[in-house]
Amino acid sequence: MKMKLELPRQEIADYMGLRKEEELHEPFIGFVKRLVTEVQKALPSEVTFTDEIWDGKGVVEIIADGRTRKPDLLNMWQPIPKLGVAPDWAVVKHIIEMKKNSKKKLTPTAPAISSNLKHESSGAQSNNPSRKSATGNRSSRAGAASSAKRGTKSNATAAIATDRKETSSKGRKRPRAKSLEEDDNETVPRVESKRPRVLKSVSENVRQLAAYALETLASTSRLEPEKLALVLYAMRLCGRSQSGFDPRLRASPSLQASLEQATDAITLDDHERPVENVVGSCFEFPAGSNEIDPPSASTRTRPHCFQVTGWLRRPDDLIGRGTMVFKVRASADDGTFSKDENALKMSWPSRSRGSEAEYIKVLKEKLPTSFHDHLPNLHFAATYTAEQLSLPWIDPAKLGISWTAENHHERVSRVLEIDLYDKLWKARTIEEFKAAWLDCVECHHAAWKTGGILHRDLSENNLMLCRAGGGRAKGIVNDWDMAAFVERNGATSAHNRTGTPPFMAWDLVKHPDYAPYRPTHWYRHDLESFLYILIWAALHYNLREGTRDSKTSTHVKSWLSEDNIDNATAKYEFCSIPSHNASAARKSGLKPGFEDLWEDWITPLRRLFHDVHDYIGGAMHSQSNSEVPVEVDYSTADGRITFETFMKAINAPIRTWGEAQD
Repeated sequence: MKMKLELPRQEIADYMGLRKEEELHEPFIGFVKRLVTEVQKALPSEVTFTDEIWDGKGVVEIIADGRTRKPDLLNMWQPIPKLGVAPDWAVVKHIIEMKKNSKKKLTPTAPAISSNLKHESSGAQSNNPSRKSATGNRSSRAGAASSAKRGTKSNATAAIATDRKETSSKGRKRPRAKSLEEDDNETVPRVESKRPRVLKSVSENVRQLAAYALETLASTSRLEPEKLALVLYAMRLCGRSQSGFDPRLRASPSLQASLEQATDAITLDDHERPVENVVGSCFEFPAGSNEIDPPSASTRTRPHCFQVTGWLRRPDDLIGRGTMVFKVRASADDGTFSKDENALKMSWPSRSRGSEAEYIKVLKEKLPTSFHDHLPNLHFAATYTAEQLSLPWIDPAKLGISWTAENHHERVSRVLEIDLYDKLWKARTIEEFKAAWLDCVECHHAAWKTGGILHRDLSENNLMLCRAGGGRAKGIVNDWDMAAFVERNGATSAHNRTGTPPFMAWDLVKHPDYAPYRPTHWYRHDLESFLYILIWAALHYNLREGTRDSKTSTHVKSWLSEDNIDNATAKYEFCSIPSHNASAARKSGLKPGFEDLWEDWITPLRRLFHDVHDYIGGAMHSQSNSEVPVEVDYSTADGRITFETFMKAINAPIRTWGEAQD
């Protein structure tokens, strides 16, 4: 910043006089080269740059994941594509957008320069965000008038109406506290203001991105040479590690074969060109780092290497766990890859959250062996910190602050390899679907009652099918990363609500901060999710074709609503007896093969949860209008909803699975 740098005045004047944005590109690139060269001459160290600026002229389209973008300039690894050829987002370091200020005559603003957050990328960049969040769940005092025990429909309906009334303050809702879990498709939707209405359809992550953009614009150099040179030099000096690229992703397996590397930091060549296509490349982890097979018991000398054969899930949020799931082939100790494909799951959860591998390990230790076939089969598990991955990490001392539980939630990278399973819509017959779903219900119950672990995030995406070993397909309860240990009172030890909104229980979704009822996550909430999965399947699954409709049925579209009250009200109405929406879904939205299941399972369960909603809604309404608390059984709705009443409603016998292990 103390260097005296100048750009020719005439060139600056010419630049300021340009009338079209695309005309700004070429002279700006000239400024970049000149300033960076001047800085290089002034600094004693020799630096080799491996990047270059690509000019798309504002017309070249880059398509990724079905989304099209036309960036102005990209700072990317060499070699850059030929003129007119679109580059790959995976090798882009920074995005430079040009903007001419039309309000001031002949005065273009400086370019907005931002790091490539890889929202469009193939996933080659590691996602290691940190976010300040407020806890969103505290146990409530049970209290209700005697009318709650009668569970009248009028009281439950009044509870919803009361919440609608209480949300309004000069036409606006009071926003609830953010959930500690800010994951894609797994957060409790935030209640936002209805004014201006245009914001209702804008997600929280888009707002965050807009905030980043404003911060970037606020700090632009506006052609002050020294400041611009500082930014440009830092951009050019930024290597793969500073850009946040995952050092474990390689174009091909390395030759490393040292067991001692298990505890060393994982590094990469900062000047090496990043992997452009994840499919076909490899994720590599040090030998001896498998938590399933501790180093003391392992004779493996080669790194654990997984060749990516396809995507199963891409990250789609700027903030959150950044969960990615791949189809992979694992390498053997001799370096060859297996012919069988497994699933490799990678995410950045909070360090304080329990490990999915640990939950599964506990369940397999406690449950009868007959349940093991209905839990994920683990092959590899590992946990890494940002420091171990040699990723850039903020030193709070340099900022004059200290990390606390209030301003910092440290995240770690967790890796899990399991067998590859099918989705429920791959069931070949309705009988196979029902059998797999029942497997999941009973395994989930055993995990809660005997294993002491509640899943808390049941959805259509984590009830799976396994056909290995011949015989009938078996149901698998997958994705235990949001689980929690159960306390003696039946509630979970977690202090936040979580779940996938379309499948979350009515009162979990309904709960805002101002409500008199703050629900913990009870076992009955997961039972309610099982019902919503059934309804969702009946309206979307084409079992004969083994496919799922991509378009959400209009009968349950409100279940996707980001408005808590709309979401909860829609579910309450659907479970009501009678229900106009449920009747319409039965007549016009039902998929072939699900007719009997609707009558035999869905209708009885709707009736069961109608009674539960009535009781809980009545209790909530009475509690908000009574100064004298009365004991209310929120965990089972006064015995209305238990595993036994759930199974009885669908006339399903409770099977004997063997004795629990010591």
